[in-house]
Amino acid sequence: MNRTRCQVSEVERIQQVFEMLTPSSSLRYIFLEGFLGVRFPEWLCLEPEHKLPNLAHVHLNECMSCSQLPPAGQMPELLVLQIRGADSVMSIGAELLGNGVKNDVAFFTKIELLHIFEMHNLENWSLNTETLHEKMEIESRQLVLMPCLKPLFLVDCPKLRALPEDLRRIANLKRIHIEGAHNLEEVVNLPAVVWLKVKNNRSLRRIFNLSKLQDLFAQDCPVLDQANKLSSLKYLYMVDCPKAQQFIKFLRKKNKTSKYMLQHLVQMAGISFQMNLYIFRKDRTRAHQGYDAQSLDQL
Repeated sequence: MNRTRCQVSEVERIQQVFEMLTPSSSLRYIFLEGFLGVRFPEWLCLEPEHKLPNLAHVHLNECMSCSQLPPAGQMPELLVLQIRGADSVMSIGAELLGNGVKNDVAFFTKIELLHIFEMHNLENWSLNTETLHEKMEIESRQLVLMPCLKPLFLVDCPKLRALPEDLRRIANLKRIHIEGAHNLEEVVNLPAVVWLKVKNNRSLRRIFNLSKLQDLFAQDCPVLDQANKLSSLKYLYMVDCPKAQQFIKFLRKKNKTSKYMLQHLVQMAGISFQMNLYIFRKDRTRAHQGYDAQSLDQL
């Protein structure tokens, strides 16, 4: 009991010390590593646009006891946000958007890079723009959401059930890497994405309605077998995906207008591997780099 009380007292002391800090308003980088407090300091959560108006890089690593994230969406100069190992966070919602930048309809106005890593208990992630529409009676076209964001990295979030529906509103989101999201069943409705990598996602079955997608890399996705509305797909790499042939059949059936498709199947067995590499061109097929194309008819 005494040990527990000492531990609680130490955490409270750490929390108080961080609350007493007064970072300079010119601060551009914050790396908060292994913070033991149960909530992020007020200077990071309460009106950060006034207290830290120049903050451009925020890295929150292994802040395992904080259950709610700071309102990064209202940081006017934020370029990079990395959240890693926040195991107490089960849901991400409106609190991350905050009150917006300068007005209530602009969020993350300059962010270019978003990393969400090792969020082992994260189950739900929403950008809550529908709620904003109702609350403030704004129209969709008025909303400014992450207009500069191009890559999104989502790694080791095994309980996450779905991607935010409002990712589709991010006009310049070109590249997404999803790895270790074992509860995620589908990647859908991402009209701007041109490059997608999905790796080690045990439940991922469907990739749907990515109309500009050109490059798809899939590795160790054991149930991935459905694809639709990938009309711009040029390159497809599949590694250790047991249902790859079903995926290809589904893709060919549902995407007859695709001009190019590159199938790259690699099956690892110890140190040996077998590789078939094909290019499908409109109205004609040819083997690429000397690999045998006889098995094309089986797909």
